[in-house]
Amino acid sequence: LAGLLSTTVPLLLASVAGWDSLSIGLMIGVPMGIMALGSWPAGVLADRFGNLKVRTIAALVYAVAVAAIPILGPGPQWLLLAVMLALGVAASALMPTALTFAARTERGSVAMGACHAAGNAGYLVGIAGAGGLLGLLGGPQPKIIDYTMTIQIFALLHVAITGITLARLAR
Repeated sequence: LAGLLSTTVPLLLASVAGWDSLSIGLMIGVPMGIMALGSWPAGVLADRFGNLKVRTIAALVYAVAVAAIPILGPGPQWLLLAVMLALGVAASALMPTALTFAARTERGSVAMGACHAAGNAGYLVGIAGAGGLLGLLGGPQPKIIDYTMTIQIFALLHVAITGITLARLAR
């Protein structure tokens, strides 16, 4: 979903909500800044309460926050700011828990490389897949419904993929 956040969401905010470049850049930067500051504390929480539990909660909050973006994006900026803050807090827990699960395989660099490759593949799908779906649904001038469907489909995919992964990890 990070690829979708860095491409599709700015397009939504510019074309549908009429936001200027500075406002878009600052808003998209909010969750990134929160992630940078929050990953270490999220790792502490995961160590204390369990990686599976923390990752499950974080993934669900992350998906709900992403799904809310096209609904709240055209509204007052403070509403979207609240969503982006929640998104950043949730996203903070995703990388530390993913790396912990990878490390538990005891496959070293292979596990870390696979984790990194999966993240890059997801980023690619978030950019190209969301762009393709947006173009398919809305053509050259997508409307708010096209953005909403695209973003919410990706949020649902995130929940489904996370659910499958977490079910396997819980065994």
